[in-house]
Amino acid sequence: MDAVWAREPSTVSANRRDVNRLIKLSHDVGVEPVFEPLGPFPLEDVQGIFVAVMMLQRSLEPGRHATYSQFQTIRKLRSAHSNQYMASVRGALASAT
Repeated sequence: MDAVWAREPSTVSANRRDVNRLIKLSHDVGVEPVFEPLGPFPLEDVQGIFVAVMMLQRSLEPGRHATYSQFQTIRKLRSAHSNQYMASVRGALASAT
């Protein structure tokens, strides 16, 4: 997950330090800290990583007129995936709510 976390090491360190501070302060006043569980994550792609990885994979293929594929071509994979999802039962139900 670090590959998609997209945070600078200094930001991660500052967050860790502040969480530790919250824990200490809560113990100082006799309260259990309240944090959302960090896992386990579901065993499915709920964040769109599949499409992002497939776009990266496609970007390694040569283009029609160049040694690389242009983003305008690669982004069509994202649209195709979105269209397929919206045509599915799950997508139709999600758009109805």
